[in-house]
Amino acid sequence: MKKVLAIIASGLMVAFVGCGLLNPTTNDDSVTFTVGAIDSLTISQAGNQTKTITATIKGENEAPTLSSVAIKTSADAAVATTAIDVSYSSPTTSGKEITTTITITVKPAACNGNYKLVVSATSGSATSSQETAFKLVGHDCGAVAVDTVLTSTTATLGAQGSSNGSFLDADAMTAYLSSAATTHQADVDLQFGSYSSNPTFMSPQFAAANFTGSVAANWTTKNATTFVKAPSGTSINNLDSLSEVRAIWNAGTAADNVTVALNDVIICLTNQGYPVAIGITAVSGTGSSMDLTVKGYHR
Repeated sequence: MKKVLAIIASGLMVAFVGCGLLNPTTNDDSVTFTVGAIDSLTISQAGNQTKTITATIKGENEAPTLSSVAIKTSADAAVATTAIDVSYSSPTTSGKEITTTITITVKPAACNGNYKLVVSATSGSATSSQETAFKLVGHDCGAVAVDTVLTSTTATLGAQGSSNGSFLDADAMTAYLSSAATTHQADVDLQFGSYSSNPTFMSPQFAAANFTGSVAANWTTKNATTFVKAPSGTSINNLDSLSEVRAIWNAGTAADNVTVALNDVIICLTNQGYPVAIGITAVSGTGSSMDLTVKGYHR
């Protein structure tokens, strides 16, 4: 009888093993990606350029979770958001698959080179990443050495009611009245004026769309200049090298308009793709009749 029971037990064991009932659970979680091509993108000093692609991510056993989306250099270094930014839509889920729309924004400060989009996701116990390579062209940041000693030039800017010029070519630190600015519109990096009752530096593109009466509204070329305000206490007299100016630019958040006051230092990314430090060294008058003396360190 014992022998019969042993045989039956053995047979049941084989049956359970054969059915996989006694096998430990096998971890076969995995993540697969389908990401749209990017190829080559062009940097424009006229404004931000965007590229939108779709990414579909599938989990083996369950819908994955999108962990991160980032831009890196081909050497795996982080890229400042003042140069290239990336965002993505909230993923939609269908079964074991999610889909998101990714938008890459290439800004005028970006530099030629090889980059990659890195998309990471998790499904169950599996975490994986997909890298999609792309290339940027149109702005050779290596054209000027990072430690170049800059030239100091002083100019006078006047708001819209002043007899002094409101427009500035920051690369040359040359101020223009409206008629001359129209002639040199491709070189104009900013307009100074009293905007919303505040003394403000504005990109020609911003002024054309938002600043009532700006002649830039009729220009063919409206440069999309961006500005970063240096930390309080920064002295314009200490910013005589390109590396120092770039360090402030890279650490800041760029905008197409910025309020200004005495002793402020503003980093302006010009239409030629280089940051120029502009210090407000004197102020006279108020409102639309305000005049500024500015000192700029430029190439």
